[in-house]
Amino acid sequence: TPSTSTLPPSEPDNPTTSVIITGGDTLRYGRSKTWTVTFTDSTGAEITPLNFTWNVKSDFKITQNITDDKAIDCTFTLQVLDNESNILSETTITIVG
Repeated sequence: TPSTSTLPPSEPDNPTTSVIITGGDTLRYGRSKTWTVTFTDSTGAEITPLNFTWNVKSDFKITQNITDDKAIDCTFTLQVLDNESNILSETTITIVG
């Protein structure tokens, strides 16, 4: 009878890190809002954040409190970047009235 052996899966050289932005996908006109970022490892355990920066991509000026009613229904992209400007996570935010 043939015998088989099973090896445990090899560990990746770079463990998978998930980067999740929370805070929703809308920003209400005239109100401020906060977004947070969470870093987790491949087991789902929260880990110490990597060196990162926030970045906003927009066709109009973004401030913490949007007061220009022309911005209603416009969108902007909120990104988390590593220290080499690689995008770790991003989400599109819609400004609502």
